[in-house]
Amino acid sequence: MLGPWSALCSMLADEIERNGSKRPAVTKAWLDAARLMVERDGRTVEQVANMIAWCQGDEFWRANILSMPKLREKYDQMRLQAMREASSGSGSVVDAGRRLFEHYRQQEAEAAAKEGDEPWSGQMSLSS
Repeated sequence: MLGPWSALCSMLADEIERNGSKRPAVTKAWLDAARLMVERDGRTVEQVANMIAWCQGDEFWRANILSMPKLREKYDQMRLQAMREASSGSGSVVDAGRRLFEHYRQQEAEAAAKEGDEPWSGQMSLSS
């Protein structure tokens, strides 16, 4: 069971591809970076999902964040920029990030059901 890490990695890979780049492979390094952002860096799954939505919607950052390890490396720098933009009235991506993550969580559950595996727990749901 890969938990929410797989859903976060799929979300980032899909967004990178949607932005016109070649779809990256989700590797062990990607899964480890997603897990470490939550377990070691103290981020919530929701925060990581929101950052994926934000950075892939930003013209500068989408060209620079092409992997989960790079997202982890630049997370604080992007968080500060996102906070600066939000305080200046540029808006927030919380709802967009939540919708994206829930979409990938559902896809993961459906794939697990087809394979006969149990999907990862909904404990890490992004619902308010």
